[in-house]
Amino acid sequence: MAVATQKPLPFTNSGLKRETSYVYTPPSHRLLFRGSLSVPDSRLLLEGLTFTVPLKSSPAKLLENPLALALESMRGRTLALSGITRLDAVYLDKSTEVNLDIHPAASLTRLYFENQLCTDPITSRDRCTDVGIRISTGIAGNDGTSDILVYGKLPDEPHPTNPTSTPQPPSQPTLKLLVARILPAPPPKPVRLPRPDDPSPRVPPLVSFGKKRPAAADPVHDTPSHKRQKSARPLTRTDSTSAIEEDPMLSKAREIMTGPPALGRSKTMVERSKSNASLGSGSALRRSVSVADEDVFKVPSVPVRRVAEKVEKAEKVEKVPDIAKELEKANKATIKRATIECLASLGLTKDNPEFKDLFNFVYRGAEFAMRAQMKTRAVDTRSMDKFIRAHADMYVKGTVPRAK
Repeated sequence: MAVATQKPLPFTNSGLKRETSYVYTPPSHRLLFRGSLSVPDSRLLLEGLTFTVPLKSSPAKLLENPLALALESMRGRTLALSGITRLDAVYLDKSTEVNLDIHPAASLTRLYFENQLCTDPITSRDRCTDVGIRISTGIAGNDGTSDILVYGKLPDEPHPTNPTSTPQPPSQPTLKLLVARILPAPPPKPVRLPRPDDPSPRVPPLVSFGKKRPAAADPVHDTPSHKRQKSARPLTRTDSTSAIEEDPMLSKAREIMTGPPALGRSKTMVERSKSNASLGSGSALRRSVSVADEDVFKVPSVPVRRVAEKVEKAEKVEKVPDIAKELEKANKATIKRATIECLASLGLTKDNPEFKDLFNFVYRGAEFAMRAQMKTRAVDTRSMDKFIRAHADMYVKGTVPRAK
């Protein structure tokens, strides 16, 4: 909006001059739709309707608002009145504040909206009317997914700034008309994004609220064979520890750990253990225990025969010749040989400083011209000579005499 202001200037010989300056004021609202509303089964039109949206946010967010886009797409056409609907009977999208203004000269439209929205008292907490006027922005007879609802809302009561001031007589409140989009389903609740300080999920403890929760049964370790067997004899302190019966599972594990070396060990380790046996029982025992500790998991080595078989198969596959590659290689060699002969006939040998560049240009051009038959068949020598001669004529200085 431009506001014109006049500034007087001092008197001159020709009289008083005035200068007009314009100050730009950015708009506060955007016009979405201006038109009329058609009443069903009647020829009446409720005119003087103007839908606007405040430009509090950036204009880029209006492109993400389906209500604003729907109203702007209806410019030049007439909206259709669908009836009266209660606000608690539908799901509304009130995320964007879209206002409806009625022209003061449109008395019929103002009278219709007053009769529908201003007759019943407003008792809701959000100070909105209980009913609204349903308007269709799509084709008549649709499923109602493009309908909007116009409802009224009372402005907030102003708080008195000075408590000692005399109260003014209550005036008739003005109803503000708002527009919301009707949704086919309730709007999704906003999901809070995870934050870095959120606690990580943990497994619930076994003990909670003073009661011990039974742990989940392990089907592998809770079998009768893996359970410890209790001895029939009571464990009593004696002079010798050999009288105490040991758990069968522990004794079996000790035999595996301290037993003889496995078959998968190398011969050097076995010979080393035999040589250390002559040093004494203590040394031999320590050596056997250390060797047993080194081979705890009993992991077998990879079979050498299978690896060799895989290598032989891979070599056989690589030895299979590729006919297309061999044919392309032979054709390239033929074109190179013909290119060298053609340049030699023109007096260009390898001693010439421009021979390398000319050879590359002529060879690449002829090869690209015959790319369709490089991998399928042997190149035609007559066509090959023709292409090589044509490229040589373009790049070599002077004219080349042609054979008649």
